[in-house]
Amino acid sequence: MSKNFLNHPRIKPDKVEARLYQQLLFGAAVKENILLVLPTGLGKTVIVVMLFAYFLDKYPDMKLVMTAPTRPLIEQHVQTMESMLQVDPEFIISLSGTIPPPQRKGLWKKGKILITTPQTLRNDIISNTCDLKSISFLCIDEAHRLVGEDSTVLIAEQYRNLNPGGKLVGITASPGSKEKILEIIKHLGATNVEFMNEDDHTVKPYVHETKEDKVIVHLPEDFEFIFKNLKALFNEMMKVLIETDVIKSKNSITKTKLIALTKELNKERGRLEDDEFFAAMSAVGHALRISHALEVLETQGVPNLYKYFEKQKREYQTSKKNSLRKFMNLPHMPEVIDHTRQLFESGVVHPKLDVLIQLVEKEFAKEVSSKVLVFTNYRDTAKLLSDYLNKIEIVNSQWFVGQKSSSLDQGLKQREQVEILNRFKTGDINVLVSTSVGEEGLDVSQCDLVIFYDIVPSATRLIQRTGRTGRARKGRVIFLIAKGTRDEGYYYASQNNRERLKNEIEEVKSELNSSKQTGLTNFFENQGENKDFPSKNEVIQDGDSSSKESNSSPMIIMDLREKGSSVVRHLLNQEINLNVQQLDVADYILSKRVAVERKTVEDFTSTLIREDLFPQLLKLKQSFSKPILVIEGSNLYSSTLSQNSIRGTISSILVDLGIPILFTENEEETALYLERIAKREQKRENRTPRIKSTKGSNSMKEEQLKMISSISHINLKTAENLLNEFLTLRNIANQNQDELRKVRGIGKKLANDIELLFTTPFDESGESL
Repeated sequence: MSKNFLNHPRIKPDKVEARLYQQLLFGAAVKENILLVLPTGLGKTVIVVMLFAYFLDKYPDMKLVMTAPTRPLIEQHVQTMESMLQVDPEFIISLSGTIPPPQRKGLWKKGKILITTPQTLRNDIISNTCDLKSISFLCIDEAHRLVGEDSTVLIAEQYRNLNPGGKLVGITASPGSKEKILEIIKHLGATNVEFMNEDDHTVKPYVHETKEDKVIVHLPEDFEFIFKNLKALFNEMMKVLIETDVIKSKNSITKTKLIALTKELNKERGRLEDDEFFAAMSAVGHALRISHALEVLETQGVPNLYKYFEKQKREYQTSKKNSLRKFMNLPHMPEVIDHTRQLFESGVVHPKLDVLIQLVEKEFAKEVSSKVLVFTNYRDTAKLLSDYLNKIEIVNSQWFVGQKSSSLDQGLKQREQVEILNRFKTGDINVLVSTSVGEEGLDVSQCDLVIFYDIVPSATRLIQRTGRTGRARKGRVIFLIAKGTRDEGYYYASQNNRERLKNEIEEVKSELNSSKQTGLTNFFENQGENKDFPSKNEVIQDGDSSSKESNSSPMIIMDLREKGSSVVRHLLNQEINLNVQQLDVADYILSKRVAVERKTVEDFTSTLIREDLFPQLLKLKQSFSKPILVIEGSNLYSSTLSQNSIRGTISSILVDLGIPILFTENEEETALYLERIAKREQKRENRTPRIKSTKGSNSMKEEQLKMISSISHINLKTAENLLNEFLTLRNIANQNQDELRKVRGIGKKLANDIELLFTTPFDESGESL
């Protein structure tokens, strides 16, 4: 089939093939905000190139932006734009967190086309580094992420709020369930969703047949001892949960449901006695670890299970967590761990490995120039499989994982990832063993054979993986399924989810079309109309005042460390002007007298354990005449701390420190209170926010409190009690244990520690208290 190429002044000649399905999707995207769904390997990025060319031609003075979730993917998009668009490469710019914010500000001014990570763009919106009104077109790649509190959500909301004339398009290979599709469309402000796959008549000329097969693998008897004992332990944990009425039946209890049970238990703590609550929490924790161990053995094999147990041992040795000690000493668990070690030392892996080797050998015997892509969920498995496959004479295999590294698990640097992919394209590497990093976006070359070493129930991941074959020539996909394990359930779930996805996209598309026909401008309420851009003179130019500033909007000074919270998103949606600074005191400054320390329920309890809550609040009270503590979230009493300890702390904050406490349900409610207080202070009372530093010399009282509270296990309140009783540091040092124990908050052990501290001669090798 001879190729025809697009002819456009902004596209390089003979670079973009004229494919009808891409032109149809392009035509839909220039008209309205839209979600485009196109399987992996069919050229979603090419459609973005066409859209960039169109908007660059129509609005030459404005910018074009695309977000992509990883730095390697950003660089890949930049290379695509440079190779296809008639734009000076100097003005096609990649942005990520590795570039300092002051430098990014200059790049925003300079660039015409900017490809950025969502986190970087989110931070630049919050800090006013970029001007959203100067952007004519914004594309969100991997738009299935556009849900919940992902960075892309804030980006989409702010772009639509501040630039209603701008076009916004999301692209993905698979958006997920109908519920997720609806949420994505809502955030995009989309009035349409377009979906094409290999069955569409306009796509068929560009794809080849992909045959899918499954191979059933039977587990060996060597595994039976481990399975039998782990399943028995799991059933014991379920029995505890049934007895405490946390669950009704052990049937269909998955790892996902166990994680959800932890949250449900926290909500029901008031219903259970303390011993029942802690027994149930312990049972859920043990069940999660056992479930994971079973899954690893079923789907990965002995080496991964052995490493998992070794990791639990190391974690216990370093953390001394009681929960880990109990897990390692559950009935028959020591025998299970020892049996696993014996299998590992004897070289047992998993029967899937032998099947994998046979399949790869057969593929290269059939065609010596073949390329094979193997997917697995675990890094350790990827490295192990690659080592075994390299023993095949014709094979040059390489494992491919993400960038995250630790002392025990080395990832790949961006440069290494790009180099490996290039070598796979050229054929220098002919078998790539990849974790999920090879699924999303990265230009993994056309493969002849894709093998699922383990199965994922997600339709999104299934579509991304299978899309790596059947593009340039016929392809094959093989699923390795361990008989009688969760592999079987995951396989059928992924197949059913893939079929359901097509139907759900069509349902959403039909509902959107119906809303248009009935005269509604959008499927969702309050989305507003699609407007055109303001005139050139009305567009805020680079270097002008912030696009978010308004005389009627209050300003809140926010600590830099709060940028990751979704409170920021809700404040921006209320048109609050945020001034992001690194603050010594407070998380939010609302006026010259009002400042707020925000703690989630988890933060609040952890600061009690670390004993640094009261010093923070004392600084807040000393710096601002109207301090406020916000405790955000439900289940305040769900931690391991006793309810009396938490109530005592709250009482002390209210009575002793005189700081009011505001309890909020979630980040949105916190933001609503911050906005209302800021408006009240700044509009009614004309009190503008002002940063106050605690740096410099402390008062004598502060230094005395600081010195006593630095002693292990003495918090600020106990330090104050000691000084009120004995008046000076010298007097405290001279007291015996009996006198010290008369002070509230000082028990037998603490009195002994204080006496030892002041009476023990200095010794460099001395023991800790």
